[in-house]
Amino acid sequence: MAEYISTGIQTLDTLLGGGYQTGNIFLLLEEPGAGGAVFGYHFIASNTLPSDKRPLFISTNSTAEEIWEKLHEINRNLTKESVQVVDLFAQRFPTLLSKSGTSLSAAEYLRSGYDPLNHTKSVINRGSFTKCVIDSLSYFILNYKFDEIIEFIEFCSMVVRKNDSVILMTMGKGMHDPRTETAIMYEVDGVFEMAVHEKETGLERTVKFRKMPGLKIPKEIIRYDLSEKGIKMDMLRRVL
Repeated sequence: MAEYISTGIQTLDTLLGGGYQTGNIFLLLEEPGAGGAVFGYHFIASNTLPSDKRPLFISTNSTAEEIWEKLHEINRNLTKESVQVVDLFAQRFPTLLSKSGTSLSAAEYLRSGYDPLNHTKSVINRGSFTKCVIDSLSYFILNYKFDEIIEFIEFCSMVVRKNDSVILMTMGKGMHDPRTETAIMYEVDGVFEMAVHEKETGLERTVKFRKMPGLKIPKEIIRYDLSEKGIKMDMLRRVL
């Protein structure tokens, strides 16, 4: 019988039959401003208690302190001891700087003796989590070879199946060539496509389900808003 971990968003849990199905990788394919990381914050912050299976947040875009502040906004009862954070962003500022004073690419990391992708694999391989967010896969895609990215996703898939856990990955839509984007969508188990539309009243954000584990794929397109407290989903649904 399938088991689920709450997404941290009640409306989304209902649509998915209880949340993210364990043993799977889910991809949030997001347009700029869609707030994919915020979905990740909800996932990590929901129903979290200190244990040897603490949630894991791996970030290439924000510092550990920034991540903690966002998590705490969503769940005031959360403690730092209850979440594992791997901060790949802060390591580029300011201790490792290129001669130009800008952030380091993965190639510059490698020359310094540090490999972000292998470090991430090492952390995931420990399997000491029930739920994990990688924000963002796009950083690795831009800095590593195609085959290395596919091997990394296959490795993650093996870990979540073995440990009955869930990994949520964000990826920028339109940032990569179509072959890469399509291949990654095939490799993962579920795909949420997040879009931002310009309306007369402002921006409208929507999420639709491109691919899900099992046979049933929700047909709704869901509207949602971003606020200081995270995601607020519209109960009105547009059916495809």
